[in-house]
Amino acid sequence: MNKANFLSSDFPAATALDMDIASSARFVNRELSWVGFNWRVLEEAENPRVPLLERLRFLSISATNLDEFYTVRVAGLRELAIAGNATPALDGLTPPNNWSKSTARRAP
Repeated sequence: MNKANFLSSDFPAATALDMDIASSARFVNRELSWVGFNWRVLEEAENPRVPLLERLRFLSISATNLDEFYTVRVAGLRELAIAGNATPALDGLTPPNNWSKSTARRAP
């Protein structure tokens, strides 16, 4: 069996990026990512191959996540939007845009 020696081998060659590194497209929106994760948790709760108590646990996790999401994250975005903050985040979304996208994405 041939064993690789990672400590003494050379580094692989660098690869070129296909996107502009200064672009906001390289960042993932935190709130939209959270909503997407919660939908994946709900999909596990709907999976008939998962045991019933595990499905109930996934449902509970999803409910807790959504409660925290709306009481903390969406409320914070709402306050920023009402205050007139239009400074875009690193992902390019302003608080009003982020607020509307976060609350509009209720289904995958």
